[in-house]
Amino acid sequence: MSNYFIVNSKSLTPAYPVDNQWLEEDSISELLFQDGDKICINSEACLQAVYERVGEGPRKRAIDLFKNKFLFRSALAEQFPNFQFHQTTLSDLKPVDRKSVLKPVKGFFSAGVRILSPEDDISELKREISAEMKNYGQYFSESVLSTEEWMVEEYIDGEEIAVDLFYSGDGTPVILNIAQHPMPSDLHYLNAVYWTSRSLFQQWQKPLEQFFSKLNSEILSVTHFPLHAEFRVQGDRLIPIEINPLRFGGFGLADLAYYSFGFNPYDLFFQDSSPNWEEIWSRSQKEFYCWALAYNGKAIDVNRSVPNHESFIEFCGKENMAFYRQMNWKTQPVFAIAYLALADDRVIRELLSADFNRFFLQPRRPSFSSAGRRAGTRSRRRGLRKKRCSSLR
Repeated sequence: MSNYFIVNSKSLTPAYPVDNQWLEEDSISELLFQDGDKICINSEACLQAVYERVGEGPRKRAIDLFKNKFLFRSALAEQFPNFQFHQTTLSDLKPVDRKSVLKPVKGFFSAGVRILSPEDDISELKREISAEMKNYGQYFSESVLSTEEWMVEEYIDGEEIAVDLFYSGDGTPVILNIAQHPMPSDLHYLNAVYWTSRSLFQQWQKPLEQFFSKLNSEILSVTHFPLHAEFRVQGDRLIPIEINPLRFGGFGLADLAYYSFGFNPYDLFFQDSSPNWEEIWSRSQKEFYCWALAYNGKAIDVNRSVPNHESFIEFCGKENMAFYRQMNWKTQPVFAIAYLALADDRVIRELLSADFNRFFLQPRRPSFSSAGRRAGTRSRRRGLRKKRCSSLR
């Protein structure tokens, strides 16, 4: 049995040590994974390469189930018999008769996801989504983000919950983090905030453990299997939205556990260990722990403007900053990720209504007078050159 942490070099890797050898996705072409191997990937972009090297069995069937949202929804139809959904293509998308959700069958970073209403202009919506998917295609491959296969499912009203966990060596679900994903006022910044707290764990840890125990005993039958899952809260129930195999939360969301609770989620997986939640909560000093994406403002030309990191840090509060990670804003849709430890939810609420354009330094336009001075200087220089040439002749 071996441990494999497979990373995509273009995707975010942890900024802290992981006690295991990292293998670049491009370097595993000769590998064939065995049944007992522990495999974790850092990005959805690695999934296809790993999938091709996994033998037939429960693990491969689980990957097939989870990476296709339509197959996943079909597998849970007996458990959620009243939930409505169907598969389509973007070109065949029809108007809906009730509030619904459109999403790519394979997706990441909420790309292309839309809430549909009966009054929507479907033609305009298709054009808008096509442009968005073309833009996200710069960051994610077709194996990560499908542009042709889509599904429409009924809209679930309620808060969104994200969960990182793994199935242990005996198939027991081990919860690593539970985070709430509130909706921002501007959905262009959809993933701006995820937060976690002790009260959130007290409310949902046991129901989540029960759900994943049943899922494994009745459908999956896997061991040593990492997952990132998303749910909607409907009354006192959790309705699954999607489950992503062989990884934890993407784009640094998995690291929220490290900066909040002090344990390394990857090491726990490879060591087949569980967090000591009683000890963690006994030393926890803050009410909320938050992962915040510093988006590129939607009105920003990334080739002409630069992010003002100091301004965003001040907005979040330097005293709240557990870790701040700068990103390449020209190649990523964000310019930073902030991990915050908060005494209350004020900063969370302000992030949800933030205009991220304000965190960029705009290019300075020359004034008429300065442009005139520069033109005059160039004219004088040309005159000087002419005089020098005349004297040489």
